[in-house]
Amino acid sequence: MAPSEYAEPLNEIHVLGDIAMMFPGEKLEGDAKNMTVTNHEKANRHFFMKSIAGMR
Repeated sequence: MAPSEYAEPLNEIHVLGDIAMMFPGEKLEGDAKNMTVTNHEKANRHFFMKSIAGMR
């Protein structure tokens, strides 16, 4: 099992890439601290990851 310091950011990148592929040609801007897509409401609905309490 990978330590969360490594695994969480890697997983976030993977999820963001998946969401970006759903909206080709559109620029998505994110707020990493709040784990949201800030400029595209429909894309933001797909980004539902929440950090485990105390891990970030």
